[in-house]
Amino acid sequence: MRLRFSIRQRIALIFTLLVLLLLVTGAIALLFTQSAESTVNDIQNGSDDINQANNLRVSWLSMASTIDRLLLTRQSSLIDTNLAANRSDFEARLASIQAETLGTSSSTQEENAQLTQSIGGLGTELLSYVDEVIARVRASEWTRAQSIRHTDLASVERRFLADVDELGSNVSTDVTESIQQSTDTQNQFRTFVIAIAVFGVLIALIVSVITTLSVTRPLANLIATTREIQAGDFSKRANVSGRDELSNLAQSFNSMTEQLQRSFSSLEERVQARTRELEAVFAVNTQVGTILEVDRLLQDVTDMIKERFDLYHAHIFMYDPKSEALVLTAGAGHVGRQMVTEGRVISINNLRSIVARASRTRAGVVVNNVTETADFLPHPLLPNTRSELAVPLIARSRLLGVLDVQSDEFDHFSPETLSLMEILATQVAIALNNATLYEVAERTSRRERTIGNITQKIQAAVSIDEILQSTIRELGKALRVPHTAIELRLPENISLSEDGEAYGMAERENA
Repeated sequence: MRLRFSIRQRIALIFTLLVLLLLVTGAIALLFTQSAESTVNDIQNGSDDINQANNLRVSWLSMASTIDRLLLTRQSSLIDTNLAANRSDFEARLASIQAETLGTSSSTQEENAQLTQSIGGLGTELLSYVDEVIARVRASEWTRAQSIRHTDLASVERRFLADVDELGSNVSTDVTESIQQSTDTQNQFRTFVIAIAVFGVLIALIVSVITTLSVTRPLANLIATTREIQAGDFSKRANVSGRDELSNLAQSFNSMTEQLQRSFSSLEERVQARTRELEAVFAVNTQVGTILEVDRLLQDVTDMIKERFDLYHAHIFMYDPKSEALVLTAGAGHVGRQMVTEGRVISINNLRSIVARASRTRAGVVVNNVTETADFLPHPLLPNTRSELAVPLIARSRLLGVLDVQSDEFDHFSPETLSLMEILATQVAIALNNATLYEVAERTSRRERTIGNITQKIQAAVSIDEILQSTIRELGKALRVPHTAIELRLPENISLSEDGEAYGMAERENA
């Protein structure tokens, strides 16, 4: 069964249904929570209201008990020690209950408001009778005080306690009704949640089965085609029907199969190209191993790398430790030689140079789009550079220079090319180090031979003039200069004879 919806739309539909189910369930759960929270608050408020009524009742009974004990024992000191504190506590509780709105429903709150008003009036009347009893006690009119206590005060006390009990009963009844309403509401919510959950599960199962069948069948066909191609039959193609993601997958699979066919057909060409690169590396290694002149070595390396790897340009910078700079020493072709004559120098700390970065990090650097990097240093003689690769020349853990190659194509250098260039740079660095050592040894040997020749000529000379002539001649040969002269500064009392002998002024005068 194929649906006209795409897989994304099917998944979105299932997700939407689930989200709606979760939203409805969450809303019901929120209402359920709010109902439970409201019930808890009502219970807490009702408990507080009942406690206030009971505390007011207890406070009055405590004050009434103190009055009865006062009249019974006739201890006037109880007025100041106990009765005053009882009176203050009763007044505070009476004011507190009058300031509160007791109950949860509006009808109960209106009824309780009337009761608290009546309780407030009766409480005030009780306090006035208490004050009158205290006054009679202070006047030692104990009989009159007892009469007030058991007649007027007792009558108001009965009405006061009745109203307080009615207030507590109203609050308790109201809390009970609130709990019952909340319980009924929560039961309804629970039933609704169960119904929604069952309905959602059924819908999800139906949609899931339909969606699963619409996905698994085309995938099974695609898997069968894949196995045939895996067996070597690249002519097989997957069936494409519809416009959903599976159809797009089948089209992509067919395109991939075609590319795979082309890849197998071009595999030999890639192998040959890789072989040519390796042959180029071998040829360069063979050439540098036979050259012992540094300048010629560097020039031949740049020319061969540019030619064999079909590059836009190649050149080598030598590192000068004293100035911490890279000096352009050899470049491929006419452009490279022209850049060398310019005396191009790049500081190793130059942040806008790929060559400098390779020397600092002592690692190969590849930039396949020089227009998008900040450390590319352009040159007017190389306007078509698009990619650049730089590898350091390191021998015996010492930086000798940097090999830099450039291409006029974007994304020209691959990781394989970097590996080849690193191998090539290692071989060039070793050859360069050997050539440098050879030149140093050659210069030392030539200097020692020259000194030996001059020493032999001097030892064989019999006159000063012959010594000087031999020295001048051998120095000219060693230094390879067309003209050599020696200037002697003799004291005034010394001169040379025609045959080159020196004699003093005193001996010439005696002669």
